[in-house]
Amino acid sequence: MNDVWLVARREIESRIRSKGFLLGLLASTVAVVAFVVVPSLIDEDDYTVALVGTTSEALAPVVEQLADQAGLEVELVTDRDEAAARASVEEGDLDAVVVDGTRLLTEGEPDGALSALLDSAHQAVTVQQRLTDLGLSAEQQQGALAVAPLTRETVGDEAADSGARTGLALLLMVALLMLLMTSAIGVAIGVVEEKGNRIVEILLVAVRPWQLLTGKLLAFGLLGAVQLVVLGAAGLGTAALTGMTDDLPHGSAVIFAAAAGGYLLGFLFFGSLAAALASLVSRQEEVNGALGPMSALMVGSYLGAFVALQESDSTFAQVISVVPPFSSMVMPVRLATGDVAGWQVLLSVVLTVVAVAVVTLVGGRVYERSVLRTGARVSLVDSLRNS
Repeated sequence: MNDVWLVARREIESRIRSKGFLLGLLASTVAVVAFVVVPSLIDEDDYTVALVGTTSEALAPVVEQLADQAGLEVELVTDRDEAAARASVEEGDLDAVVVDGTRLLTEGEPDGALSALLDSAHQAVTVQQRLTDLGLSAEQQQGALAVAPLTRETVGDEAADSGARTGLALLLMVALLMLLMTSAIGVAIGVVEEKGNRIVEILLVAVRPWQLLTGKLLAFGLLGAVQLVVLGAAGLGTAALTGMTDDLPHGSAVIFAAAAGGYLLGFLFFGSLAAALASLVSRQEEVNGALGPMSALMVGSYLGAFVALQESDSTFAQVISVVPPFSSMVMPVRLATGDVAGWQVLLSVVLTVVAVAVVTLVGGRVYERSVLRTGARVSLVDSLRNS
């Protein structure tokens, strides 16, 4: 293992000295920060609220007055019954419904500013009604001011804020594609560089081919993990500074863990495949052509994740989320957009681990048989046959 670590350390030191790596990490960090900040800057705080029941006429002017004082745009709807209003909340046409001055219906967690506004209006109307109906002493008036807030009742998926989940899933999808693509291509470029300038012949005097390949995978895997941590810290840190952490969906820790696991397994698959395919060529201009099969699988994974983002519970999304290598990107997106059965997650992990083992074994042998063959491009079929 010392030889493997020596190879990995050499690769890591070489990459972190590269301006391209540092500039790429900086650009990615800025992009993540912008992804978090920009939506909050363009959010106009416009809400549509339905008032249903006996208190709607009294509540409407108070809501309008408080909204004007708070600088919020609130459109009130008073022509719906509870069933119709509930359906409108589930369809996303309404942000909230106040029923009989006692219940607040929302999809997922209510917006903090809107919830505070409706609570204040509810309390004001209740106090006004009590003081009107009763002749109260000072103590009785003080007791009348103690109004319990509205009880919360979520409509639809209680554990999910669909908007936050969709945004998080989109961020994970783009981040995984970017990290897997750059890490795998980095492995491929490193293989071709060493093969083209014949350094690999010197390296293989000191270490065995599997040690050289394992060291490369370890190095680029660690560099990708560092990027993932930096991007995650940038996103969460920005969300904390802008007060958006409350908008994170329920179970975010599991979602982030799934993304980390998806990156790890995905990189081992695509990195091993990239090394094997790159070992077939000797010139940098041939790398893109050699990596065609890997690029097709990676783009397919991204497209599968996009389908899962739109229809997480569709048959296609469920199937592709357990089939490697697509599962490395699709499963984290499904977990971010909705509930996933535990057996599907377990099956996805098991099948991906098996696929990684197969690709690593076969890819390692292709690499070992091809990395010393310079000149014309080596046929993958011939390499497999010789292995």
